[in-house]
Amino acid sequence: MFNKIILLLFILFCLLQIKNYEHFWPILDSGEWFKLNRKKYYWRISHNLITRLDCKLNLYYIIKNEYYSPISIVDFDKNTRKYPPKSLWFIKHRSGGGGKFVYPIFYKNIKNKLNELNRKKGTVQKCHTPAAYKEYMYIIQKEIPPMLIDGRKSDMRIFYIIMFRKNTVKFYLGKDGFIKINNKKYVKNSINKSIQLTNNARSKAPTNILISENKDHKLIMSKLVDLFTNLSKKIKLEFRNLNSDYEIEYQICGADVMFDNKLNPYLLELNSGWPGYIKKSNPVGVKRLKRNTKKEISEIVYNYLNNKPINNKYLTELKV
Repeated sequence: MFNKIILLLFILFCLLQIKNYEHFWPILDSGEWFKLNRKKYYWRISHNLITRLDCKLNLYYIIKNEYYSPISIVDFDKNTRKYPPKSLWFIKHRSGGGGKFVYPIFYKNIKNKLNELNRKKGTVQKCHTPAAYKEYMYIIQKEIPPMLIDGRKSDMRIFYIIMFRKNTVKFYLGKDGFIKINNKKYVKNSINKSIQLTNNARSKAPTNILISENKDHKLIMSKLVDLFTNLSKKIKLEFRNLNSDYEIEYQICGADVMFDNKLNPYLLELNSGWPGYIKKSNPVGVKRLKRNTKKEISEIVYNYLNNKPINNKYLTELKV
């Protein structure tokens, strides 16, 4: 009997964790007013326009020129030109998170690796299946020479927010973000994940610093604003025929961007995530950034619904 009780408690615990994971948006826990007015807004933007880069309206094709690598293919196009056999590429499974299903690989081995992955059983979550080209489960990208910090590979996380109200869409970008830095020295042409990835796919968490702590932060932020302004113009076109039953809808994206060694930015992916998830290992500055961004997103929604002026302290409204 005791063992059954323990088992039931364990199952309940797991279910609660799943529920918390699914409902992770800041508006749901931002005070009594939001709880009383939940019917006025919806935490997903119109018809799930964005959840991840490769979902719903197949954003991979919408923003291909801004994507991580200038050279990208889907499921290995046989008609593409030949590249050096030992050139470094990355295979990314659509359903992969945290780098778990990202594979650094030499060009000559791509086909064999895809065959191996396709033989493995497993399903792709509905969220990660695009509206078009559903047979394409992988994106394959050629490496770009990465921006190094102290000889280590890095990429950046910045929060990108879309608000849709009264058939008008607005876009916001964080005024600061944080840089994820690999703990190991970068080795050119290495297919070692622990050297190539900067996220939690490795045994040790990456080092995180604020973008504002980097010596090139003004140039970096300027280029990020340009990148996301251009992206927003393309996304805005998708709203022409969309309507909402709510007073406001919104989407929060944890955008990952990589800079090359000439400080050119490339969008790595749009994670459907919010800034409130704070790890104990996060530096004080990163924790503060996440808390302030979360608070401001809630304030923007509240002010929109109550016709109050929007005063952005931590977010920049993009001119689209």
